[in-house]
Amino acid sequence: MLVAACGHPASTLPPLAPAPRATVATDACVLTTDSAPPPAALTIAVPDVGRFLERQVYETLVRIDCTGTPVPELAQAWTSDDGGHRWTFTLRPAARFSDGTPLLASDVFAALTGDSSLLGQGSVTLDGHDQISVRFDEAAASVPAVFADPALAVTRRAAASSWLVGSGVATRDSTIDAATLTPAQEGTGRPTVTVRPDSGVDARDLLDRGVDILVTSEPEVLSYAARRSDLTTVPLPWSRVYVLVSPVASTVGDTVRASLARDVVRTDARPARGNYWWLAGPACPVADTTAPASTGTGTAEVIYYPRGDGPARDLAGRLVALGLEGSTGKAVGVVPADFEVLFAAGTGSFLMSLPREALAPCQAVEDLVSRAPWLRSDPGRRITALVETRDRAIVRRGGSAFTVDWDGTLRLR
Repeated sequence: MLVAACGHPASTLPPLAPAPRATVATDACVLTTDSAPPPAALTIAVPDVGRFLERQVYETLVRIDCTGTPVPELAQAWTSDDGGHRWTFTLRPAARFSDGTPLLASDVFAALTGDSSLLGQGSVTLDGHDQISVRFDEAAASVPAVFADPALAVTRRAAASSWLVGSGVATRDSTIDAATLTPAQEGTGRPTVTVRPDSGVDARDLLDRGVDILVTSEPEVLSYAARRSDLTTVPLPWSRVYVLVSPVASTVGDTVRASLARDVVRTDARPARGNYWWLAGPACPVADTTAPASTGTGTAEVIYYPRGDGPARDLAGRLVALGLEGSTGKAVGVVPADFEVLFAAGTGSFLMSLPREALAPCQAVEDLVSRAPWLRSDPGRRITALVETRDRAIVRRGGSAFTVDWDGTLRLR
């Protein structure tokens, strides 16, 4: 069973526990099974198929496990010999792309120096065919978590197809309804995995049809699984935080947060806590704390939420009922496309979920500001964290072959 620590990871990423050199990965985050080995084939359903596929097919230098600990991936070891400014990575021996092409430090150099601005002013240097170094102006006590960001995954264009190939544990073949992951190497004992989205059907039907793993937060589905002796339910890391984003700064106290988590949200929830990534705004170039504060074009007494997001609907309704948005406040659900238009204009307040963690906080702030430019003048003051939520993995007994990443994504091991 996934240990309790994975349900309560460190409140922020980074910082991470000091790790001057890579250590052997532990089993703290393994989604275990009561029978070994797992079946030769598994079917799973997840909320985000694309993100799941990327984690299996492509690799970064390191990955971050469910406890917030960096563990080896493409890099078998890393060191810093100048107080945490310069980080040198040694690639694992005989690393290869799935098409058999050797993966060299030059491929990593291309990934780190491409279009992504995640490394900021970091200077990348090749130190041979199996070593690469990155030097930052600011020192870090542990290997920077940004090296696990999927945007820095190492890929190459396949000669015979339009796919980008990676060096991960599996290759993929997609159809309209599902994708199939095939082990990249024979003899590893890893299963062939068919993955499909959990949307569009009643997830309880998926369980009845024999899906081996289902990731969900739906209370009716979790209740149904709890009555099944062939299924077990495992909490995943706290991965989302519901926030109120408003042109007008809002004040929500700890007592209200506790009530929202306990009485309003019907899935796993707890009061928001921690120093979230958007509070890094003043230190990020994208955030302009000297610009005049924009109040948007509408009234803050309307709270918009994405239609179909149950927790957002319930939270918006309770804030209106409490009078926190004015005596004439109302909650309005809109389709995602309309939500983005309104959010960009700052027309009202917005109840939405954001990732709980960000491996590159300034990049995350920039992405958010690109959606809503009015947030540029101090995003931290305009975003009020309410509750944190997490998914659960419903696992058919004997059907697991996965470990869990920092954001709750399952990964073949």
